[in-house]
Amino acid sequence: MAVVLTVCDSATAQLRINNSNSIPRGQESELLEFQRQNNQKMRQMRVMPSCSLGSGLGCNKTGTVIEQIINQSNGTNYQDMLMQSAGGEDNYRKFAAFYDNHPRLKNIPYASFWRNEDPSILDGHQYVLGRTVSSNPVSGLKAVTSNFPWSPISRSGEISPREGLLNFKYSYGRILLEEVARIPNLEQQVRSLDLPQDMTQFYLSNLSRGLRALNTGNKRDLRESILTILSYPYSPGTTNDGWYGRKLVDVPETIQSEGQPLIGDSFESGNLELGGEDISIAVDNPNFEEYLLPSGVSSYLPYAGIPLLILLMFLLGGNGGSSQPARFVEVPPEMTPSDVTPGNNDSSNGVDVIGTGNIDVPATQQPQVKTVAEPSTLTALFMLMLTAYILNYKKRSMQVNN
Repeated sequence: MAVVLTVCDSATAQLRINNSNSIPRGQESELLEFQRQNNQKMRQMRVMPSCSLGSGLGCNKTGTVIEQIINQSNGTNYQDMLMQSAGGEDNYRKFAAFYDNHPRLKNIPYASFWRNEDPSILDGHQYVLGRTVSSNPVSGLKAVTSNFPWSPISRSGEISPREGLLNFKYSYGRILLEEVARIPNLEQQVRSLDLPQDMTQFYLSNLSRGLRALNTGNKRDLRESILTILSYPYSPGTTNDGWYGRKLVDVPETIQSEGQPLIGDSFESGNLELGGEDISIAVDNPNFEEYLLPSGVSSYLPYAGIPLLILLMFLLGGNGGSSQPARFVEVPPEMTPSDVTPGNNDSSNGVDVIGTGNIDVPATQQPQVKTVAEPSTLTALFMLMLTAYILNYKKRSMQVNN
């Protein structure tokens, strides 16, 4: 017997913060960490205001566009470039060990580190990893990050876990630029995505600066370009106020309550495309015999009950009847469920909403009285012993055959 479970990665619906603002799809886990780490004290957060391209931490970012172009050109995907930027899978495992092998470490290239880990930034690395990493040097980490293709943050001594994450981010950004630089007609590739004109120009400008810094070898410009490509989303309608396209939104108290996730009706309606993988869980289901006979019970148990069966037949007269008269049992009439009309609630968006409404209760009816014949006690005992005998015989036959 097996049970198949479907684990959903994400949905296209966006989670509402308040009546007018939503978080980008794919950042639900960061929102929960935001609530938990701030202990319900933060009443404002900075979010990426829109997500028309990509998802999660990569929403509307130039890096997402570059990844798409690279994948369409030669099939290289995010995971391939991530392992390359970590110096190979073996070195990545060594690097991940410094961060307790956190499963979301692979999202770090798109996490934010600026503004001294300002707690209002929803896509900050502390919400991605579930905690703030240390800024104190750690022995052995520098040797691991030195195997990255590029580790711009270095010193004579050891580096801190925070600096290790930044080296990982910078290394990935450089690999991304090196891969896209090999693609001919790059501008045409970007324009072929058929994005809005101002959005296309935003991505082309960031990509051009990054490739120029890569070609000139200017490390400072390259670092700044990588941060722009991986951390600065396209945010229409926002000004360059030093927050790199993040919008300040108010957090209502309903989200803060006891650190609970948002209620069901906080989702925007839309067509949900659920993706995931099927997990088959095998369930060890014992056969019917094991429910009746516990382990260690002698196989001669049914035979030991034969004298008892004869004695019962003798005492009860062997007529198979009952010495007690038939009983009268009151059987209530079958009640049909009443219709429940929720009050102004709509579940068309895929979220079940239970509302309060008027419930029609049918009139009370007199119960019907039916005569139910009481089964014979002897018959039940006989059937039980017969069943046990048959099952035991079957079990011994299987053992002999095996």
